[in-house]
Amino acid sequence: MITPDDELASRHTIPRWLSIKGSIATGEFTSFASAVKVPIQADLLRNAHTFLENEFEKRKTVWLETRDWYDAEELVSLALVANTWNDGVVLEAAKSLLRSDVSNESVKKFAQRFINGALVPSLSALPISEAGMRLEIAKRKRLLRLNPRDALRLTETALLHANLGQLKPSEALIERALILSPDDRYVLRSAARFFVHANQPDRAISVLSKSGRTLDDPWLNAALLATEAAHGKSPRGWKRAKALLRDGRFTDRDVSELAAQMGTLEIDGGSRKLALRLLRKSAISPTENAIAQIAWVGTHSHVFQPEEFLTDLSLSHEASARSAYHNGAWSDALAESEAWHDIERFSTRPAIFGSFVASIAATSIARGVALAEAALVANPANSSLLNNLAVLRAYQGDVDAARLALDKAIASSPALTPSLLATSGLVAFRAGNVTEGMEKYQAAIDKAVQSKNGEEALRAYCFLGREVSRVDLELAGEFVQNIDRVIEQYTKRGQSPSKEITIIRDELASAKLSFVDTSWGSLSNIDITKVMDFLSIDQT
Repeated sequence: MITPDDELASRHTIPRWLSIKGSIATGEFTSFASAVKVPIQADLLRNAHTFLENEFEKRKTVWLETRDWYDAEELVSLALVANTWNDGVVLEAAKSLLRSDVSNESVKKFAQRFINGALVPSLSALPISEAGMRLEIAKRKRLLRLNPRDALRLTETALLHANLGQLKPSEALIERALILSPDDRYVLRSAARFFVHANQPDRAISVLSKSGRTLDDPWLNAALLATEAAHGKSPRGWKRAKALLRDGRFTDRDVSELAAQMGTLEIDGGSRKLALRLLRKSAISPTENAIAQIAWVGTHSHVFQPEEFLTDLSLSHEASARSAYHNGAWSDALAESEAWHDIERFSTRPAIFGSFVASIAATSIARGVALAEAALVANPANSSLLNNLAVLRAYQGDVDAARLALDKAIASSPALTPSLLATSGLVAFRAGNVTEGMEKYQAAIDKAVQSKNGEEALRAYCFLGREVSRVDLELAGEFVQNIDRVIEQYTKRGQSPSKEITIIRDELASAKLSFVDTSWGSLSNIDITKVMDFLSIDQT
């Protein structure tokens, strides 16, 4: 059985860890300046490419004034990133690095290779294939040996390592970047996201707290508040955060994630009026991450509909995926999950959600498998991903592959969860072991009941109905009746069940199951109709 999220009960504006190019497009590289209105995402994207050009001109002016070798190295490094390497002043700066009074031999080698044309400039998107990422890392190792103080390139290379699940080299590069640029916004936000991903939230909080820039930078302040909240810490600096929202140096884009995070915390604290005001401010010119946050808060709090605040959900793949799911647009939900995964390949959440969608729709199983396997490159021991892969492999009829993934999921999980028990039941059913399948699903329902999780018990019952109905379609009606009784209880409470429960209920009602039939063996000793009556569960 698959659940739609990685058992996370909340969402916060933990920073996205993007390429340099992607971060420039979000507005993350903007400098402190008088606020300029940026009304829509398209305006920012049209103007994003000018940032590096402006920064390049500043570095060029500095070097022409100082003629210092350190400034020359900075100028040449930025020229490679900004694709302005053929500027005559850059070539002059590179030649100056070959002087005898420049004692750093690695800098001289870097300059010589630049002059020889051996360093290929790049502002392209990072590769997403495993082979492409490994090749890019190899190229960057050579560049970093020649210019080891390039903190931005160190941080971006750390992202490539994280995308491959190579946490030790990723951490080493992050630590080097922090030493070189301890107050750089891109470095700090990337470092925070890495340490959260590596299950080291205290270190994420520490690197943000130690920087003198954090309290005066809404991008960093938002990251700190979000990381603290996501890991049960009381947010600090609330008064300062409120002052940043009013600070005229920052654009609406600059404060969008901070306002979204503060609005989330106000919703959690019961201050709805203030929360809505903050979330509306966030929605004026939101980042992709802020859009996803606003949409999540609206959907889960039931205080407002995301569309009331957001004019275009399509600017966030995460928000679009969840919106499509709630609207029953399964193909769109899967496509948006795939796109979401492409911008955060090290994260488990896009693949967990997308593989869940594939399992419910049951028409794009191969794409769900591909998504789960792609995320397992960076997270090979994630039990939720392995569980989802086992489900999808079972639906494909590959029982051996399903068992292998399930065994890994169980070994990686600290406890035998209802989801893992239900998946064990699914695999048993697909292998023709109906008795074992019934027992495992029963155990999953029992465990959910013990945990007072009526939603999970109902989900397990629905998936059991899917399997039982493949054996005997005449039993589908009984499952539908029982599911309807539970939905009626939800309605009396003013609630509604999850979308997938309604989908499977309708699937059973139409008796149109989309999987291939299999030989099941004898059912003569099994009373399938005696499924636990969990309608009396006190759902919480």
